[in-house]
Amino acid sequence: MAAGPPGRPPRIHTADFMNRSTGTPPTARLPLSALMIYSIGVVTSTWFGSVQGLTMPIFNIELGIDVALLGMVLAGLRIFDAFTDPIFAQWSDNLRSRFGRRRPFIVVGGLLVGLMYAAFWMFPHDWPKEWLLIWYGVMSLTLSLCNDVFSTSYYALGMELSPTYEGRTRVMAIRSYFQRTAQLLNPWLYFIVQLAIFGGALNGVRWMGAILGGGMIAASLISGLLTKERFADVNITSTAPKLNLLHAVGETMKNRYFWIMAFAGIALHFSMALFDTIGLYINIYYVFDGDKMAGAKFGGYGNTIALVLGLASIQFIWSLSNRLGKHATVRLALGWMLIGSILKFWLFTPDSPYLQLVLPFFYSVGLTSVFLLLSSMMADVVDVDELNTGRRREAMFLAINNWISKLVLSGAVFFSGWLIKATGFVLEKGADQDAGVFLTMRFLYSFAAGFFILLALLALLKYDLTQKKCEEIKAELDRRRAAASD
Repeated sequence: MAAGPPGRPPRIHTADFMNRSTGTPPTARLPLSALMIYSIGVVTSTWFGSVQGLTMPIFNIELGIDVALLGMVLAGLRIFDAFTDPIFAQWSDNLRSRFGRRRPFIVVGGLLVGLMYAAFWMFPHDWPKEWLLIWYGVMSLTLSLCNDVFSTSYYALGMELSPTYEGRTRVMAIRSYFQRTAQLLNPWLYFIVQLAIFGGALNGVRWMGAILGGGMIAASLISGLLTKERFADVNITSTAPKLNLLHAVGETMKNRYFWIMAFAGIALHFSMALFDTIGLYINIYYVFDGDKMAGAKFGGYGNTIALVLGLASIQFIWSLSNRLGKHATVRLALGWMLIGSILKFWLFTPDSPYLQLVLPFFYSVGLTSVFLLLSSMMADVVDVDELNTGRRREAMFLAINNWISKLVLSGAVFFSGWLIKATGFVLEKGADQDAGVFLTMRFLYSFAAGFFILLALLALLKYDLTQKKCEEIKAELDRRRAAASD
């Protein structure tokens, strides 16, 4: 064991501990090619998320299904779906196979997600609304379960790829490049499916479902088959016994850093789930006087600008994080987003529709920073857990975070449909809504959404897991692994 600089924990020599699964020392910098192979898998979960973005345009605007009923179905699905995440996480964390802990779930789950995504849009167009609602519920549940199989292990694998504080941010940054690139398509889907070549949005969504489903299968297979795992064989630093599911959940929830991050992420996601749908209706019926194509087109413009800005800002965010620390950078990003949320009240106006294109400069950089760095910070939290328990449980931490998020978000999704109705909005009236309806919707979309961003910012003021602390924890974990390998 080599001595480190004065005042620093002893440095573990790379020969002292070698990962038996990959043959690479835990301090090694992962090659860019390996990170790109892993990161391509994010395409699967990114395009899976387009289902939610197309729900209201296809099932409400095109098919006329009541927006409140759709919200109720979505809420019920999220509640059920929330309880499956810990089960898949427990299986993934404790799987022992010749293919590793994560890769079997990534391959099988990705294949199922792609197939079910394509099948999701194949419903008969002449069905009664009641049957369409049942189809939506059953297929959404099936598709979500398939995605849970894939995503729980995929994101857990990303958390364990690099052992270092800065290396984890690098993993998340490369993955963010792929994620943002894949997201470029999502905001244009409703516009694309309305193109004349498809003969209507309902036919167009079938074609896009098949195309995206095939892409999701290809991406998950590349990532799952070719990515190597650091902890395929060695996943603990002690002889701690395996916990059953309930005890594993309880132990995870004792970590205070986990709760700080979970609250911040949940507040932000809650804001988006509850209020973002209102933006679609404001754009179509207030800004563009009921013109669905114009509303979809400008929504595409705004989101495309946001995604391009997000791609361009990743390197800046990465560098800023290395200089200021992850938690400080996230706080700055949330403050920047809060300013953007307040400005939405004035930037969505029929007099100057292009003003809304200013918003991506606030939201894009903010969201890119938050989602890139929170993922990297969660890997640091897992190190704290391993230090205290001797267990390596990336998937369980992700699953419990998703479990809490989905329970909270189920309420947001449930109320999102009712919230639109509560504003007095009536779909049949189009742009001719009663007085005050659009004013209420704009207030909710701007100031109410900003309140939850503020809550996320306040939560992170209590997060003190600095780079210095993370490096000390890593050094101790390296020492334990070296001792265990002797």
